Amino acid sequence: MLSIMNDKDDPELSAIDNQRRRGARALWVMSRCFDNSEVRTYVATLGVMFEDLIRGVTDPKRDSMRIWGARLPAVLGLECWMNIKDVSRKKAASDAARDYPELEKLIRGRPGPDHGPRDHHSLYLRGLKGSLLSWYDYYVGGRVPVPELQEAFQETRCAIRAANLSREEYRKIGERYFKQAVNLANR
Repeated sequence: MLSIMNDKDDPELSAIDNQRRRGARALWVMSRCFDNSEVRTYVATLGVMFEDLIRGVTDPKRDSMRIWGARLPAVLGLECWMNIKDVSRKKAASDAARDYPELEKLIRGRPGPDHGPRDHHSLYLRGLKGSLLSWYDYYVGGRVPVPELQEAFQETRCAIRAANLSREEYRKIGERYFKQAVNLANR
């Protein structure tokens, strides 16, 4: 931590952005100190928010680091549910879309409140289900544009798979991850 705080300033950044960068790095390091993966993810996501302030989102086709950070627990919840014997990835995503519709807020280009009501509830569920699977594939494929989140996903995914838990335990842990993602989506 001391080395992070003593790092030289990046001449390309303002004084406040250099402080934000140090804060982001410190949070990412601190996140590794927590055994509870939900707390670890939450602390790392705070670091992501600082980094987003520095980088900004100038490309409307690129999702912010905050959004990727909020998607991480949803993807981890999906991983837990997919580790339940006889539950396919499509079934896990369908169930998550049905049980946690607030995750729609994490979909890029979703209609806002002034775009009127959704035409069909089933179209909405298919959209969220497809998005959950897409986010999962991005994390699994190493294509998330935030290395710190990608690393947190890989570490936690390995722990989930190695845990060899009961069906009910995987379901409960998955539910906690989905609730965390909903909380982040609602901020």
